Amino acid sequence: MDKLHRQWLMLTQIPVSPRKIDCATMEEHLREVGYQVSRRTIQRDLMKLAASKVFPLIYDDNSTPYGWSWARDGALFNIPSMGPHTALTFLLGERYLAGMLPPSTRASLRPYVENAGKVLDKLSGTELRTWPKKVRVTPRNFQLQPPEFREDVLEAVFEAVLRERKLALRYRRRGDNTPREYPEVNPLGLVFVDNLIYLVCTVGNHDTPLQFLLHRMEEATMLPVGATIPAGFTLKGYLDKGEFSYPTGEGTIRLKALFDREEAVYLFETRFPGEIKLEETSDGMVLLEAEVEDSYQLRRWLMGFGDGVEILEPQALRDDFREMAANLRRIYKRR
Repeated sequence: MDKLHRQWLMLTQIPVSPRKIDCATMEEHLREVGYQVSRRTIQRDLMKLAASKVFPLIYDDNSTPYGWSWARDGALFNIPSMGPHTALTFLLGERYLAGMLPPSTRASLRPYVENAGKVLDKLSGTELRTWPKKVRVTPRNFQLQPPEFREDVLEAVFEAVLRERKLALRYRRRGDNTPREYPEVNPLGLVFVDNLIYLVCTVGNHDTPLQFLLHRMEEATMLPVGATIPAGFTLKGYLDKGEFSYPTGEGTIRLKALFDREEAVYLFETRFPGEIKLEETSDGMVLLEAEVEDSYQLRRWLMGFGDGVEILEPQALRDDFREMAANLRRIYKRR
C-alpha cells in the first residue's frame, strides 16, 4: 500500500507538457511527506508506469534538467472522478485565488480547471452550471491598473517562499534608476495589497523584516540554501503589529467623527474596528466613536469621505485635518 500511495503521489506531481519535473525535485517532494526513497527508485518506477501505456507519461532527455511530463493530449488522471461541486470550486478558485498560488501549483492545476469547465458544461440542470456567471467580487475603492510582473521573477519568488530557500535579487528601489544587487535574501512571506504583491523578507544577517515589491524586481534566483527565519517570526504576527497599515506612532486613539448620513450608510452594515458607538444624531448625521490605532491607512480612509466627515476628536487629528482643509482651500483658490 505504501508503494501504491508513493506512486500515486509521484503521478500527481507530474505537470502537463511542455513543463516537466526532474527526479531530484520529486525526491524532495516525497521526503516532505515522509517517503525516504532514492532517485534511482523514482526513475525506475516512472519508467515502469510509462511502459504500462496506462499513463501518458513522457520522458524528456533532450535538455537538462531531464524530466517527466504528462502528455498534453493525455487523459486527465483523476480518481475519484470530479463531481460538479468540486468542479465549481476549481473554477471559482482559478478566478479569485490563482494569483496567490505558486506558478508551479497553478500549472499543475490547469488540467483540473479545464476539466472542471467540461464537467459543468455537461450538466443538464442550471443550478451549478450557471453559478460562476451569478457571482462576482468587486472592490469598493477605485482600482488602479496592476503593474507588470516578470513571470520568471514570480516563479522564483513564489517557489522560494514555498520551499523556504534564499533568494538573490536585482531590485530597483523607489526613485532609483538602476537596480541594486541583493545576493542573499531570506523570504518570510507574501502579502497581497490590492494589485500589489509584497515580499516580506530579511537581507543578509539582519533580522529586521523589510518589504520588497515584486514588480520592481528585475531578476530573482532561488538559491539552493535554506532561508534564515528570525526566531518567533510569523507573517500573521507581523501584520498584527500594523506593518501594512503604517502606524503614525501615536498608538491607540479615541476617534470621534461625524459623518454625512448618505456617506456613512454602510457603516451600519460592516462593523468599524474598535467601534464603541455608532448612532444617528438629531440633525441627520452619523456619529462614530471607536478606539483604533492611528495610522496612515485610517487617515486615507477618512480623507476618502471628503467634506462628508468632520473629525471631532482627538484634537491632534482634528488639527491635522483642519490644516489639510486649509491647504486644499489655498490650492483651489489659485485659479
